[in-house]
Amino acid sequence: MDIQSLHLGTLRVNALEMIMGVPEELVREQYTIDSNNQMRIGMNGLIVETGDRVILFDPGCATFLSKSLAETYDLVMEQPLTTIVAEAGYRPEEITDVVFTHLHFDHGSGAFLRIPGGIVKAFPNARYVVSSQQLGAIEKLPSDEQSSFFHKLLRFAGELSYLEEWQAEGIRFFVSHGHTDHMVVPIIDADDHDVVFATDLLPMKIFMEPGAFSYYDVAAGLLESERKQLFSMLGPDPEIIWYHE
Repeated sequence: MDIQSLHLGTLRVNALEMIMGVPEELVREQYTIDSNNQMRIGMNGLIVETGDRVILFDPGCATFLSKSLAETYDLVMEQPLTTIVAEAGYRPEEITDVVFTHLHFDHGSGAFLRIPGGIVKAFPNARYVVSSQQLGAIEKLPSDEQSSFFHKLLRFAGELSYLEEWQAEGIRFFVSHGHTDHMVVPIIDADDHDVVFATDLLPMKIFMEPGAFSYYDVAAGLLESERKQLFSMLGPDPEIIWYHE
């Protein structure tokens, strides 16, 4: 099994909204924050090669999102996603599965490319895998609450695969509802330890602090118990990959 973290770019957020529930001085001690309380955070995807599968988790942000969204979050993608994947050793057509932990725009819209005449999959041979329960929950939201999700791009993915039926050797999932409904946290068996792709259940190291939550969480009261449940599923000395660190 081969596991590689991919740095996909950065975005800008209000630090005191991104990280809440812990002392402000602790946030300022650990992160660079400007005079307007803004900070840059990462977008870090994951590639796992297991058996005959090459699986890409959370391929970051598309370059063709609306101007207002790109400006609000000051999105920066230094290299195209396909270049980053190639530098990890894989051609786009070698990716067999693209798995979305959840459907916020900064976690998966990068799975699509705009070309003359339309929008296409960035990974043409891959299954695009999403939680059907999560997708259903998003579609029930009022339209103004759907704007942070990229679910409408999924119509360009062809036939979707659903996480509820999807399996891969050495990979299991914890289901979380604190950040957004039916988000999945991949746990990868790396022989001698577990690797957790913590997505937005633990987006940065500081969220290991008791009581930490984000303005962007929909049910912050669930997070503490969900994090404890996650760690109860893990073996000793797990490795955590932080999406936004």
